[in-house]
Amino acid sequence: MLQVPLFADEVLPSYLSRLAKANRMGPLSYFCKAYGLSFHGLNRGEPDAMDMLSSLVGVPIEQLTRHATAVTSYRSTTMFGQTFEQALLLRNTLRFCPKCFEDDELHETRI
Repeated sequence: MLQVPLFADEVLPSYLSRLAKANRMGPLSYFCKAYGLSFHGLNRGEPDAMDMLSSLVGVPIEQLTRHATAVTSYRSTTMFGQTFEQALLLRNTLRFCPKCFEDDELHETRI
């Protein structure tokens, strides 16, 4: 299997899509099915799914789990080790970069 790097600011579905494309598997759903992976389990960071992916790609489970977008409650989602309220998300995508927003708050002229 051809490997692709997992970028520091990349969510797991993006990584999986690039992995599928690198291996000429077409849509992500075909890739997951071919390797017996649960896309929803991977995206939520479920331990069994992460273990299977880790064995397949040789990336530590902890690193893969950090990139998953786990729904932690009805109104919050965890990504990259941080929890975001649903109001800050469009599905599992941030509406804005929290680091940029924090930086803007530090500079009153940008608000």
